[in-house]
Amino acid sequence: MSAGGSRCFALMAADPRSPGDVEVGTLGPQPLELVPGDLASPQERQLASALGIAEHRLVPRLPGGLENCHRGSKCFWSWLARAALEQVAGVSLGHLELPEMIDRLRSELAELRRQARKDASALATLRDVCGAGEAELRELRAARARLQKLETENEELRGANAGLTKTVDVLREDFKEATGRCRAIEAELAEAAERADEAESALEAMESKLDMACLLRERDAEARVEDQKLLHLARAESTRVQQEALSVAILMSTHRKKRRPAKRSSKASPPRGFQIPRGVPSHSARRGRSAGAGL
Repeated sequence: MSAGGSRCFALMAADPRSPGDVEVGTLGPQPLELVPGDLASPQERQLASALGIAEHRLVPRLPGGLENCHRGSKCFWSWLARAALEQVAGVSLGHLELPEMIDRLRSELAELRRQARKDASALATLRDVCGAGEAELRELRAARARLQKLETENEELRGANAGLTKTVDVLREDFKEATGRCRAIEAELAEAAERADEAESALEAMESKLDMACLLRERDAEARVEDQKLLHLARAESTRVQQEALSVAILMSTHRKKRRPAKRSSKASPPRGFQIPRGVPSHSARRGRSAGAGL
């Protein structure tokens, strides 16, 4: 069995490797995919040594039919590889060998990947902080809207308070005026009470006179029937006089509440319109008749 066949069977019997690692099949070998180092060809080991990864377990695969270049530093592809690495690095790496250049770029890429992960974590943190800040900003905007609404309501309440203050001032003035009117009414009521007392005194005097008249009428009870009728008429007339006097006193009290006239004298004059009926004799005439009857 040839060496190529043994390598093929060894690759088939080996553990599964990265995608495209099938050497026998419709796809065929894939260049630069990783293969175990103990199954690598001499050129693949030389490539791994040039890349500085000879100690790695996996090395890149090379397509078949390649030949080594014997031009050394005059090889175009060698300088193409160095130029490509310097373009990727962005700096001149002419003082380094190819393995050193690859190691340096690998370190930088690893550092960049770590920094990218850190930056991604920091970006996620910043996004969280930004989300919290946006939520807080929304709350602040809502709070500002509520504050503006409260300020507007405060202005309205101040205006309403000013109106209520004016209303209270007006009500105080009205209360003062009403208090003054109440005091004036109380004074009028006191004067009316005094006048009512005077009227009561006058009524009492009239009642005394009426009582005297009643006594005289009782003495004349044994007189003639006509005198008895006249006496009854006199009593009825005296009752009417009392009622009229009381009505006149009430009317005078009501009239004096509206108008404040000067105080009258304590002596009560007989009400206007009061006249002794023509058919009723006077007191002196009745006494004369009584005396004649006794004779």
